[in-house]
Amino acid sequence: MDGFICVNERAGGHAGERTAQRLMADLKDLGKPLICAGGVGDPQNFRDALDLGFVGVQMGTRFIASQECAAHEDYKQAILKATADDIVLTRKLSGTPCAIINTPTMEKIGTEVNPIELKLLKNRHTKYLMRTVYALRSLWSLKQASTKGLSYKDFWQAGKSVDGIKAVESAQDIVWRFALAAQPASVSE
Repeated sequence: MDGFICVNERAGGHAGERTAQRLMADLKDLGKPLICAGGVGDPQNFRDALDLGFVGVQMGTRFIASQECAAHEDYKQAILKATADDIVLTRKLSGTPCAIINTPTMEKIGTEVNPIELKLLKNRHTKYLMRTVYALRSLWSLKQASTKGLSYKDFWQAGKSVDGIKAVESAQDIVWRFALAAQPASVSE
């Protein structure tokens, strides 16, 4: 194993349960490179992750709101408008907690699975079947929502990094700004 991607509680999609700080404290003694996944939407968040000791970051939500991403413009705009408080966890997409933007559609259908589904998810004989059903259903729903926008259903995965995302930019500009933030203070000033 070459390293670990440390998915924290601020991640989009399948979020972790621990803070980035806790993951660093728990895993730093393993002697492997640690990558922070979750909560990095702007250069300051990136710098903060590096200062914690992570060797890099994995960003999803930030790059959904990029010019090159094929996601529908409604999805990108939802990311720009959302705050960290708008990100909720739901089990309805995959059977495991998934971070999404709390849209009117999600408020209408709710974020929790029904009691029968919950029982099937907890049963050691049926949980994998249920997760497969959820995965197939969510792949279809998320794909449709990401490419068709509000004309379909607004199931949009995003992390709490939405707080730091203020514009749809080119991937090149995003990478450039983050690379500058990674430089020692004397170089970037």
